[in-house]
Amino acid sequence: ALALRGMRINVFFDRDALPPGGAFDLRIRKAILRCHAFFFLASRQSLQTGAYPLSELGIAERRWPYPAGKLLPVVVDDTPIEALPGYLRAVSVLQPKGDIVAEVLDAVGRIRKQRFRILALWSAAVSIAIALISSALLWTSPTETPRNEDPFGPDGSMNSHVDTLKNGN
Repeated sequence: ALALRGMRINVFFDRDALPPGGAFDLRIRKAILRCHAFFFLASRQSLQTGAYPLSELGIAERRWPYPAGKLLPVVVDDTPIEALPGYLRAVSVLQPKGDIVAEVLDAVGRIRKQRFRILALWSAAVSIAIALISSALLWTSPTETPRNEDPFGPDGSMNSHVDTLKNGN
């Protein structure tokens, strides 16, 4: 958590964010529903039936049915990949070979760079779309200006709509 905060990433970490003796279920749920990414530290303990991290994972799964770009599973012990729930295996699983913190920070840096690239591509696409739509609107807009209609016809009588306005009928 400290290393991620050093990268200017807001981190919800239970030991820091939950006051002792306070209600935690709702606060954790809200944090998961507000976050932009979810890191799951997979271990034999966190994957045990009835373990609270599995409940947190369920909230994340309901929020992001397609977890690509949102979920980073990190195996922190000798848990085999096959023991991970399918949702965690739906994306690349980080299995650090060296220092866990260093490898997680590297992965986060790569994910962040990819997100910036995607954001830049979307921004460019939106700009191009706006330019094309603006050009199309200019191209198809009428170029002739409306003419002022003479209230009198060729025979000198008033046009019917002008006569109606004049008489109030």
